[in-house]
Amino acid sequence: MKHYFFCAVLYASFSCEWQKISLPTQLKVYLHDSLNIQEIIGQKTYYVVLDVKVKNNKVFLIISKSGSLEFIGIDLLTKKELFAITPVDNYCQLYTNFDVCGDTLSYFCSFPDVYKVHIKTGSVVKKSLKYNNGVGMPTTIACSKNQMFFYHDVYGISFCKIVDRELKRLRVHSDLISSEWSVPSFPINDTLNLLSGATTDHNTMKLSAINHFNEIKWTHSIRYPAKSPPENGTVGILSYNNTFVVKYPNGIESLSKKDGKQLWVYSSNNSLEFEDMIHYEKKNVFRYKDKVLECRLVYYHQQEQFADIGKTGGGYKIILKMYHNETGKEYWNSSLGVLTYHILGIFKDIIVVKDDDYLYFLSIKTGKLVSKSKIQKQNEKSYNFDVVIDETTGKHYLNLGNKMLYW
Repeated sequence: MKHYFFCAVLYASFSCEWQKISLPTQLKVYLHDSLNIQEIIGQKTYYVVLDVKVKNNKVFLIISKSGSLEFIGIDLLTKKELFAITPVDNYCQLYTNFDVCGDTLSYFCSFPDVYKVHIKTGSVVKKSLKYNNGVGMPTTIACSKNQMFFYHDVYGISFCKIVDRELKRLRVHSDLISSEWSVPSFPINDTLNLLSGATTDHNTMKLSAINHFNEIKWTHSIRYPAKSPPENGTVGILSYNNTFVVKYPNGIESLSKKDGKQLWVYSSNNSLEFEDMIHYEKKNVFRYKDKVLECRLVYYHQQEQFADIGKTGGGYKIILKMYHNETGKEYWNSSLGVLTYHILGIFKDIIVVKDDDYLYFLSIKTGKLVSKSKIQKQNEKSYNFDVVIDETTGKHYLNLGNKMLYW
């Protein structure tokens, strides 16, 4: 959900004189191509990029331009604009979310009204969806060839066939859940997806494999400690050829796509790293070829030395581990002390981690720190980047201030 408070702050920054921002030299050596978003949209037109999404070598944007919203598609190979579409719903002045599958743009502004736009012809179809039970408040949409999924919802994840109007919801327990637990597997598949967002009690998460007929093929339950309720941490699900890899606050495991059988699991229930941890933990998993890169950010309050940054006392530590998605073989594990929250991306076999003061470069083959570089505060805008991941390929793109995209 994109709120106008955030947009107003961004708009103020874009209303200034245009200036070229370039990446720091130490980052450029790991990137080989770029897209100048600012140049394609127009340097003389004031606009705010509200959201960036990459799928199948195409970048899709929502922008606020001259007081109205617009969807823009750009081909990353030809670097040419594919389409520019204005929403028909007036509520889109407040917030919106979208996805693009094939030649169709799907978006919603005032759920459960969903609009489908044929990109080539411009024809618009409005669908007013309804739940088979209860209500919903999703903030994110993802689609496949046959289905739409609505997630990041405290009432649980919901889905429907593209041709249907009735939404099915996976929700067993009556308690509300963290919206971060209501997610599908990525990349979205045309035949089988694993959905999280149902709980059978306060400490059990239920996963359901849904085929393209909206049928539940199998289910799997994950029990987490009572001290780690759903509001702590996040859930992420990666889809590979034969497996789903699921990460959750206290563990990570792999499930067979065929029948949901657990192939391997690593749990942190009894790990020493959690003994002195304040109740804060954020985990991420990333696809790297046939491997899984797990990244866990934890906060310690114990008095320990963070050799990487020369700091004593409590602080953040990033714990990185690399597994094979099917066998669970652990290739390496390492840790890195950081000052604050981090951004992580994978570029040319190098893991890039950023905190407020440093860029860290680690080998993706060994997990070892290759080098680190001090962030130059006088060029702070050059470090104002985040990472956008292609939802179909898992490829990482570096987004610099919503003006430049590098890969």
